[in-house]
Amino acid sequence: MQKTGLLIIIFGILISAGLGIAVIENQITLEGIVQGNGKVNTEQVITISVNLDKEETPVGIFAVQIMDFKENTFSVKIIDPSDTEIISKKIDTDTVEQEFEVVNS
Repeated sequence: MQKTGLLIIIFGILISAGLGIAVIENQITLEGIVQGNGKVNTEQVITISVNLDKEETPVGIFAVQIMDFKENTFSVKIIDPSDTEIISKKIDTDTVEQEFEVVNS
């Protein structure tokens, strides 16, 4: 009986420690993410500005999620501070995620 109680306590401690580590890891992972949300229409332009340092972040990732997806409605452009286009892409699915190389300008 004592061994069963001890095992339950040990498993409880391990589960609590695992949950605590998961929460901390999630906070560290999401620390540098910039997010913009809102309703848009086809004629609207949304700008999300981020300063990225190539030394800290050599690769950037952008993601777009569209709730009521319609073909050939939205496009994405990634530009650097000197207005040089890095990526231009038509959105062809309801969720798009793509990496891009961070360049110094």
